[in-house]
Amino acid sequence: MTRLNHQSLEAQTPQSEPWLFCIKKTTREAIEREKQLVEQQTEQKQRELSARYIKAIVELLRDNKQSRDLLQQKIDKTLKEVAEKLILEEISQESFRTFIEAYKTTRDAIERN
Repeated sequence: MTRLNHQSLEAQTPQSEPWLFCIKKTTREAIEREKQLVEQQTEQKQRELSARYIKAIVELLRDNKQSRDLLQQKIDKTLKEVAEKLILEEISQESFRTFIEAYKTTRDAIERN
């Protein structure tokens, strides 16, 4: 019985074999699908993180017990945290922009009260 190593098998298998093309194509497609899935999961995590920060600052509007200055300090602290998450690429630029809109709205509401 003859043992074939990897190199001798490659030597016997021409690159133009249709089955080899199918294997390569299937592998590329699987890698691409996996890459898309990972990107979708990452984007979902980024949106969820941004939503938690937005919820946190909007909840400050309901807090009637704290002074306006303290509330402003809290939303500014949250802004700093979100900016750091952006730098670390833990949230996307789109999620950051959405947060900024909520931040501005909350800040303006706190200043009016």
